[in-house]
Amino acid sequence: GNKVETTATGTTVTDADGNSVETTALGTMIEDKEGNLANHNAKSTGFLDKDGNMGGYSAKGVELEDADGNSASINASGTSLADVDGNTASHTAAGSTLNDTNGNTNEVKA
Repeated sequence: GNKVETTATGTTVTDADGNSVETTALGTMIEDKEGNLANHNAKSTGFLDKDGNMGGYSAKGVELEDADGNSASINASGTSLADVDGNTASHTAAGSTLNDTNGNTNEVKA
């Protein structure tokens, strides 16, 4: 039941479980039977699952955004988080800074 299709632009493989793998000069795209999608290319890797969750990985850092709109950015400088309520947390090598919806700031040093 495996399917392999090779073209000038790339190769598409479908396995027995219905999973699809597409490999091109630009990168590799994988979609499993649950509808999860992963795109790998020279610049970065992006994931989008069936719930609408998204994660992008690049040389600069990691950015995640879930179905609720929560986001996390992870890079060499640290980690920044922002949830749907507008709360933010910044984590760096020097420490952590937290900001709540009331404008309160809590900074934790290393």
